[in-house]
Amino acid sequence: MSAVQVTSTEFRSKQAYFFDLADKGVKVIIHRGKRRIYRLSSVDEEEYSLSLSEDNDTTINNHRR
Repeated sequence: MSAVQVTSTEFRSKQAYFFDLADKGVKVIIHRGKRRIYRLSSVDEEEYSLSLSEDNDTTINNHRR
């Protein structure tokens, strides 16, 4: 499996491109500053619905505000 590393600025400017890469199974690593690193990966619908509980859904919605 291949991987791509990008800055948060580059990720923001080309989001659709990096989402497409993640859909194809490419690991997308996003560097935000010097010490924060994130990994973008796709999740299929079944996996998503199995992992979400009502408590998690409430927490996610509270963070969006």
